[in-house]
Amino acid sequence: MVSIVSRKYSEALFLVGKDKNSLDKYQNEVLDLSEVFKMNKDIMTSLCHPQLPLQSKVAIVKDLFSNKLSKEVVALMIVVLRKSRQEFLPEIFEAFLEKCKEDKNVATAVIISAEKLGEKYINEIKKDLEKKTTKKIEIEERIDDRLIGGVKIMVDNVLFDGSIDGKIKNIYKAIS
Repeated sequence: MVSIVSRKYSEALFLVGKDKNSLDKYQNEVLDLSEVFKMNKDIMTSLCHPQLPLQSKVAIVKDLFSNKLSKEVVALMIVVLRKSRQEFLPEIFEAFLEKCKEDKNVATAVIISAEKLGEKYINEIKKDLEKKTTKKIEIEERIDDRLIGGVKIMVDNVLFDGSIDGKIKNIYKAIS
């Protein structure tokens, strides 16, 4: 669940992006930033270090990103640093990307199965979900070897449980 802090900052960047007609640009930059933070944990460690002065943290952000990102995205990070909320940066990025998806009527469907599913089956699921949700669906596959068979699909916090385990639980509820 996204915190109120992250939601506010992500909303601010989203509104600026809409106003400047730069939402796609910001979305790409935030995607890249998220990857940089995931791949290089030292950046977040430095930005969150309590003994590193604010000026040094701001200098790190400017040195690493000023020439690569829009001034608005860099400014957001600097404001977050000045408010001592740097630990929220990954969550802010995540909330911003979700807001962009909502704006474009896109949802992510997480398909959980016991083994890798075929492309044909994935495409059928995607097509059915797009009809049911009236959204463009992006697929994220996860393997859970605890499943006996079937699939579980999560879209917009709604679980479609077509697993054997889910069916057994439904039978158990029905006879209880």
